[in-house]
Amino acid sequence: MDKIDILMQLKKEKLVSVIRTDVDSALKKIDAIIRGGIHFIEVTLTMPNSLHILEKAIQTYAGTGVLIGAGTVLDAVSARIALLHGADFVVSPSFDEDTAKLCNLYRKVYIPGIQSANDIKSCLEFGVDVMKLFPGNQFTKNIIKDLKGPFPQAHFLVTGQINLTSMAEWFKGGAFAVGIGGELTNYSEEEGDLIWKKTLQFVEQVKI
Repeated sequence: MDKIDILMQLKKEKLVSVIRTDVDSALKKIDAIIRGGIHFIEVTLTMPNSLHILEKAIQTYAGTGVLIGAGTVLDAVSARIALLHGADFVVSPSFDEDTAKLCNLYRKVYIPGIQSANDIKSCLEFGVDVMKLFPGNQFTKNIIKDLKGPFPQAHFLVTGQINLTSMAEWFKGGAFAVGIGGELTNYSEEEGDLIWKKTLQFVEQVKI
């Protein structure tokens, strides 16, 4: 899928599930989350065998509209490996020029973390469309409005302790999208129905 199509789908659906969990249950949790209605899955590279999980998920959900990306990507080498394994998008905790160039070259969505006005300026100069505000719980809900004062063209995905209440507040504050982590994955694989039901709650709230 082209970069533009991915961004348009993210703008519409607004939810990314961040997968950082035990390896053995990762794929079952991903399945429950997808059945619940979230179609953006970020497989963090800090998990052992994360590339196997990434590749397996991509193969399983090919052609379904589900987009599988790589998260916690620290450098361009890791980004290229993830792309070769089929990643649809790349998420980083910080901005990296070489990773931005690489993703632009292959027309892949790159969502780096930002910590300052200089970071935002660099991201925009290197063609970044959406930036990650992380950890979201360290900021007030007014931060996006404040950042959009000097950078009205910037878009922000918020991650970090997102729950149903904070998600609503972040969208009210101007978030482009949110990333949901432990709120969906801090269950055992036997609790797949709970993951599915919790995911559905997030999806339904976004539609309101």
